[in-house]
Amino acid sequence: MCEFHVDLLTSFDARSPGGGSGGVLSIEDGVLRFRRLVADGSVPGPLIVRVILRLDADTLLVSDATSGLEMDRFPLSMIGQVSVVSSSDGRSFLHNMLTFTVLEDAFHMAPPEMYFFQSHDVPVCSASLIYS
Repeated sequence: MCEFHVDLLTSFDARSPGGGSGGVLSIEDGVLRFRRLVADGSVPGPLIVRVILRLDADTLLVSDATSGLEMDRFPLSMIGQVSVVSSSDGRSFLHNMLTFTVLEDAFHMAPPEMYFFQSHDVPVCSASLIYS
């Protein structure tokens, strides 16, 4: 089991307005939406919740770092588009972020959701997208 202490910045409905990419926003479009939400004040600051991501053989668990309460649990088979978003400016809110999409869950009638996490202590990994 792997465990990471990170900040949950936001999550939102990841359905693509045009229905492209299987109806799910690309990471690039998700980052643009996130930037707009922050710029518009729709995500004030952005909101930050300290969480622990626990990864085991078949599940990703998101728990509140303060209370230990489980916030979300996802089967790894439902996780897609895992990516690192970074910035050349270490002070940017886009620096050292991990993002992924939880695919649509038809059984529970849940739309796809995109999640944004940030780590201040440890580099998430090599950046696959760079935004300045």
